Amino acid sequence: MANIIDNANIQLPDLNSIRNIFNRERPERRQDDYVAFIIEELNFDGTTSAVSSLQEVTLIGNQMPFAPFRFGGEQRLHKMYYPGNDEPSMQVLGPKENNVTINGQLKDIKHKDPSNYGASQQIRNIIENIRYKGSLCKFVLGDWRRYGFIEKTDFKIIRKSRIDYSITLNILTHNVPTNAKFIRSNLKTVPFKINAELADAAQVLENLRAGKPEFELSISELIDGYVGNVAEAISTLTGFVDSVFGRIDDIRQSIDRAVGLISFTQARLARFKRQIGVLASSNIPEAISSQYQQAAYYAALITMASSMTVIAERYRTQFGALAANIPLARYVPIQGDTWPKIAVKFYNAPDAWAQIPRYNNLDIGTEPVVGVVIEIPRAS
Repeated sequence: MANIIDNANIQLPDLNSIRNIFNRERPERRQDDYVAFIIEELNFDGTTSAVSSLQEVTLIGNQMPFAPFRFGGEQRLHKMYYPGNDEPSMQVLGPKENNVTINGQLKDIKHKDPSNYGASQQIRNIIENIRYKGSLCKFVLGDWRRYGFIEKTDFKIIRKSRIDYSITLNILTHNVPTNAKFIRSNLKTVPFKINAELADAAQVLENLRAGKPEFELSISELIDGYVGNVAEAISTLTGFVDSVFGRIDDIRQSIDRAVGLISFTQARLARFKRQIGVLASSNIPEAISSQYQQAAYYAALITMASSMTVIAERYRTQFGALAANIPLARYVPIQGDTWPKIAVKFYNAPDAWAQIPRYNNLDIGTEPVVGVVIEIPRAS
């Protein structure tokens, strides 16, 4: 996962100290040219009455997005033909905004005050922080105002004082969303720390192979192959968790895959210990000093494999706890739905309905709201 900088101590430069290239007297520019692109992070809990600003990034002067600035969208329409009718029935589903990508440069070299050097790095960190948190944002360029999320960032550091950027904005609406429910996967319990421990242990095992005493060539090749098999299994597991769990919304399938990789890794470790045990008992050198060196090496390999087996079991336990907290499904209630009806759909048991509103922090005395997403817990 990315290392996110605490923005509480970041002091952005005085924007008035940045030379604004759009404010100069230039015949080819009109006076109504845009002078700032604003990204405002919002504190939003799903209601328009609770929206407040957390922090704001203002791109001005030489930091402005390159022209032309492009935006647009489409009207979603569903055309249906019925037997006997020559003309279709049209269902208007509503507008959909296109995503917007802005490209530009963060430059320090145009600042009037040299003490503001480093502002480009600070602005980049704040934008990355907003993307990482998945906060709802307001984007403003003159009279263009939209609400959405920072979906993708690409920063290219040319030098310390210049960073090229490309930022993709996922645009939702013209106004603060009122009917949307933003569902976040709970990744706090994903065992990234254990993942790092297992990767470190695999590196120790790899280092042991590099420092092994002298063996017969055939035995040495066998050991290298056994260690390589374990290293490959652990690399696949740790790489999968690092790359996948940071970027998907529905993690249920990924948990199943991770548990499968853990089981495969545990099987590789068990087999590795058996193989090393067989080598240790059947290939004893004649020289006493070599016996001690090789015996110590075999013992170190088996000890390391046992340690990794313990880490892998902790891994499995934590993924099991994570899987238990993932909802069975997500559902959008329709007209006529009641809690018992929804319980029948998912549990085939109308009496199990009460756990659904409780799980969604709703009063069990109220009916489900049409069109508002709810999560269906696993049957208790």
